[in-house]
Amino acid sequence: GKDRKIRMPKIMIEPLQRWKDILDGGIWVFPSDKSPDMHITKKALYNQFHDFMKKAGLLFIMTELKKRLLNYWR
Repeated sequence: GKDRKIRMPKIMIEPLQRWKDILDGGIWVFPSDKSPDMHITKKALYNQFHDFMKKAGLLFIMTELKKRLLNYWR
């Protein structure tokens, strides 16, 4: 993939600095569960998000939203 550069809102700087300290020298904001030297994959991130939504009882809402967005863009 291609690296993306975005402007960081000032409100995010302090939390990200604290997160960097927690990561203890890691280079990724979202490190892989398998190795801190690698980033989390899109698939792993999607699966974690899906699991959290299911546990929170929000998966149905996400499914409906996805259907509506797909229909909107047709």
